Amino acid sequence: MVGDALKQSKAYQDVQQEWNKVRDQKKEIERSVKSGYEKELIKLDDLKIDLETELEEFSDAALDQIMKGKVVKVRDSKNISYDVFVKASFKKSDEQEA
Repeated sequence: MVGDALKQSKAYQDVQQEWNKVRDQKKEIERSVKSGYEKELIKLDDLKIDLETELEEFSDAALDQIMKGKVVKVRDSKNISYDVFVKASFKKSDEQEA
């Protein structure tokens, strides 16, 4: 009911149209600014991909050691210790039991 009432409101429709114009202007300004930093943004994307890949490889190596019954201890360059945290996720299976 409230949604229908708002659709009937001329003031609401005017504000909605103005909001859309401002949002489009904001997006255009962002595109314009980002175009000046294209190389940096590409480098940032590459670094993100590299980091994700390294984290996945690191996780795989830690899980492999855990599966072999070994204790995994991790410390960073500042000698901060990190515990291994393993998380299992589940999704509904297609196979049905009788």
